[in-house]
Amino acid sequence: MRYLAILLLCSYCCFAQTKPIKSKALSKCETDLAASTEKQQQYLVAGGHLLQEKEALEANNKELADRNLELSKQLTELRAAASDVLKFNGTMQTEYFKLLTNYNGLIDKYNSSLTEANAALQKANERLAKRERLNNQMLIWAMMPKYQPPPVTVYQMPVHTEALNVHCTSQKLGDFTYTNCN
Repeated sequence: MRYLAILLLCSYCCFAQTKPIKSKALSKCETDLAASTEKQQQYLVAGGHLLQEKEALEANNKELADRNLELSKQLTELRAAASDVLKFNGTMQTEYFKLLTNYNGLIDKYNSSLTEANAALQKANERLAKRERLNNQMLIWAMMPKYQPPPVTVYQMPVHTEALNVHCTSQKLGDFTYTNCN
């Protein structure tokens, strides 16, 4: 504004005089006026650029505001969906812990059953070992020579069966002879 006032003052002074006077002050004013006019043009150009940048920034700001509104809506939708997911996650976590408890119970039952089976297997192995020892002893006993007592002779008085009218039969079994009379 100051430059504009100087410009107007100088213009008024120049036109008021009919006779141009070229003085140092006038020359200085003219150069100052030209410099200030040039600076004013530069400021106008810079202001135009700034206005264009301002308009571009405002347009960009409007786009960002629209995008922010859209993202806010999406965030609200995501929060609503997330609450459902969190509820489902809580339910799944509860079910997981139930299943984990059941699984641990089954593992304990399996381990106790395995311990019982191992104990039963150990008893069966002990009985089998005992039976094998007994069978080995029986085999050794069967292979040993048996005691054969000396034959015993039984003296029997001869009986005349014809006179008694008795009928006798004899049977031999091993080293013994059995006689049966009727």
